[in-house]
This record gives sequence, C-alpha cells and structure tokens, in this order.
Amino acid sequence: MNIKLEYFPEPKLQFGHYFEHEDTKTGLAEYGPFGKNIDGLHPKEIRLGFIGTRETIAGCREWVEQCGQAIESENIKRTTITPSLPDVELFENGNPLDAQTARYEKILNRDFIGFNPESQFQCAFVTNERWIKTVLPGDIAGILQTPDKQG
Repeated sequence: MNIKLEYFPEPKLQFGHYFEHEDTKTGLAEYGPFGKNIDGLHPKEIRLGFIGTRETIAGCREWVEQCGQAIESENIKRTTITPSLPDVELFENGNPLDAQTARYEKILNRDFIGFNPESQFQCAFVTNERWIKTVLPGDIAGILQTPDKQG
C-alpha cells in the first residue's frame, strides 16, 4: 500500500483595497471586507428580521449585539503557578510565558474587531420591531407533529 501526501497551501483571500492574506481575521482587521473600496458593492447596513419564540429572538438579538463589539480571543491558556517558580505563569505545555510568546499567540489567533461602522467592516446590523414575528411555542410543537406529506 502506497500513501501519497500532498500539501495544499492556504489560498490567499482578497480583502478591501485588494489586500491578499491567508487569514480572514488578519485581512478583515487590516483592510476590511473585499468591495469596501468599490462604489455600490459594500453595504453600510444589513437589515435583520427575526421569526421565533420570544426566547430565541432575544438570544439572536443578544448575539447580534455581541458581534458589534470587539471580542478578545482566548488563545493563551495558562496553568496554575508552580511552587518552584512563584512569579512565572506557564502555558499548559510548560513553556514560560514571556511577552514575545504572548505576542506570537495574539498574531496566530487575533481578536475579532467587531462588526460595526467604526471597525474596518464599516457596516452595521439594523433591526426594527416591524421585522420581528413572535411564534408561540405551542404553535411550533403543532407544526413539528404534522405528519410528513411527502412520499
């Protein structure tokens, strides 16, 4: 049995101002989405409507609100301080945590810049009460119990 391995490099993606990069977070943080610099291609707002129970709609609205804010990556995992080195925090693999290592970790797993008009996205989610339809949980249960009409 012969096994052939082949490496496929990450494709370069295109971002605003025709910047190319393999990493989506880096490309978006530095230059924003592709088309931002092309007239008529980049929207300033995205309208959202919701259909669901009060709970699911509230959850969706909260999630959309969180997307508008910067989200720090959880890339550095530290273990408890060892008694022999009381002032040094360690990675889970046991390597000392120094400023340079922390910087590399941030480069490899960037923070999310937030989807809002002030970030490189230069766009916002917009909702309106008229675009929201609440469905009662009992109605959903009734629909799910409807026998399959196909086949």
